[in-house]
Amino acid sequence: MKEALEQHLGEARVGLHKCNKVFVYGTLRQGEGNHRLLSNSKLVNKGKTVNKYCMTTNGCPFVNKYIQQSNIIGEVYEVPNVAEMYNLDMLESHPNWYYREVIQVRLDDGKIVDAWIYFNDDIGQDVVNDGDYVEFENDFYYFK
Repeated sequence: MKEALEQHLGEARVGLHKCNKVFVYGTLRQGEGNHRLLSNSKLVNKGKTVNKYCMTTNGCPFVNKYIQQSNIIGEVYEVPNVAEMYNLDMLESHPNWYYREVIQVRLDDGKIVDAWIYFNDDIGQDVVNDGDYVEFENDFYYFK
């Protein structure tokens, strides 16, 4: 147990050292259920991925990096410390369920930044055609 914790903390340290920004596209966005995990992080800006990916959902979103469909919409945060990166990794079960990689994100102000994204190559039941999980979720529950 202690070894597993040390390994996860080590991965969080390495991750934070490599890049201190994270791009969130689902339940970690403002107004969503897991946003509290970013309570100490600073919102950099809203934006979308430079490259296209495929977003699907089974109640929570999956972004598959191997299928090019749309730019993914989300928010970029500066992660201030290892504990916060560790908490994000634990939520996403990195690297066993979701795995994080650094990608480029075009912010709403036009600036391009590097940020971590959590990929999961599973394919959900519903395709989020425009890459905006929050809008998809709102429309889904509105029309239900």
